[in-house]
Amino acid sequence: MAKHFFTANQYEFEERNVAENKEYRDELLNMGYRSTPIILIDDKPFVGFNPSLINKELNNIRSFEGAGEVEEKEFFNNKRFKQMQ
Repeated sequence: MAKHFFTANQYEFEERNVAENKEYRDELLNMGYRSTPIILIDDKPFVGFNPSLINKELNNIRSFEGAGEVEEKEFFNNKRFKQMQ
């Protein structure tokens, strides 16, 4: 859902799949999160996918700085994530 949202709205983003990359998983855990998606916009975390809040933040960035970069950390199965810890 988040990936489709960013692509459809032509936002630049980086997807980090914590189920496939231990470094990304460790980074997420060190930030204090145990579930996904966590979406970082200019280092501001958004827990879960809430398009209206994300769009509001991105529009604020665009109005002041241009497009901005979105970094998305997402994975697809919480049960699997818990088992990998």
